[in-house]
Amino acid sequence: MSTYYTCEPGIKLHEQLEHITDPGFVSFTLVAGTLQDLWPTWKNFSHLIAAEWPVTIKWRTIGYSLEQQKIQEIRLKKEILSNLSPKGFLKKNEKTKIYSYLDPAYTKDISFEPKELTQYRNTMLILKKSEQDLHKIWSELSEYDKTVSVESISKVMTNNRDTFIARFLELDTHSIAQFITPVKNSYEFASILAKLKVTETKVTDLHEIINNS
Repeated sequence: MSTYYTCEPGIKLHEQLEHITDPGFVSFTLVAGTLQDLWPTWKNFSHLIAAEWPVTIKWRTIGYSLEQQKIQEIRLKKEILSNLSPKGFLKKNEKTKIYSYLDPAYTKDISFEPKELTQYRNTMLILKKSEQDLHKIWSELSEYDKTVSVESISKVMTNNRDTFIARFLELDTHSIAQFITPVKNSYEFASILAKLKVTETKVTDLHEIINNS
């Protein structure tokens, strides 16, 4: 299966019916047979935008409270902390009792593996044009720390216009990469995808493309 993409106005998550029709943002959806097929496109794309978007932050939420599972909580904290970069941090939301973390890296040096990002309900990448106050970003996202949602993405992007969200889904029949960005970047992103020989298609044609792959 070749790699295709669609571009839709607003903030739309591939697996969710709910969406936000904000004309200030666009959602690019890349489709391929497997995540391994998509990964080279993502790596090349990220290298081409690294000068403009030099900071990539991985955000992940555990998604549920471990208050009643103290041994599991201790083990999970130890595992996460052992893998965080020096600038990364893990914190528990005292209201929901849910842990989440932010782990920043330079876009040109990112070494995430596909398997680290496929838990799409609780993981996404946040690309920034400069280094940011991670605690502020964590506070914004902690309001929605049960899962990645259009509301959480909208909150971060509305408050931080120089933000670009990337997320990855590995499904039974196909895999997805989604890039959500302010509309002012849509021409640049489309031009890069064309340079990478990713074919634009209509949303209405995706079902047929997936079924015929």
